[in-house]
Amino acid sequence: GLGDVYKRQAHLNLEELDEMKSLLQSSLVHNPNSSDLWYEFMNVTSMLNLPEESLEAAQTLSHLESGNTENLAFLASLYDKTGEKEKAITTYTNCLSIDGDHQKANYNLGVLYYNEAVTVSNIATTDAQKNDVKENLIKAEKYLTQAQNLDSQNVELEMLLSNIQNMK
Repeated sequence: GLGDVYKRQAHLNLEELDEMKSLLQSSLVHNPNSSDLWYEFMNVTSMLNLPEESLEAAQTLSHLESGNTENLAFLASLYDKTGEKEKAITTYTNCLSIDGDHQKANYNLGVLYYNEAVTVSNIATTDAQKNDVKENLIKAEKYLTQAQNLDSQNVELEMLLSNIQNMK
């Protein structure tokens, strides 16, 4: 049936992606400073759901093209996905120091601080923890407001900012 066709197609795509990954790896041995090859490798490993390999490629790209804000934002999102929050924050901040109007970096950094505030608020009992929640909310609001200024049609941003007001 149709399900089998989709399964075969998905399997074929995985085989093609694995083949592309192998070709890119051998190409990178000969051209280790090729941003284009690293970018393709990052995309392929991302599609194959290999976050560690995508992270390595993104780190290499950030060194080869240190001023490329798209690469920095992607690298920061990979740090976030792999649980390296501090590296994610530092990398988003670096990205925003180059381009303060980078919508995705503002949005993702705001969401990161918001999620941290929500997590801590669920267990906050001490004044220090409650203060930590407030600090994270202030940071979240700053970055999410900037993201909203850059994408005023985003309903999710309105919701997040409203939630922050309710938590303060």
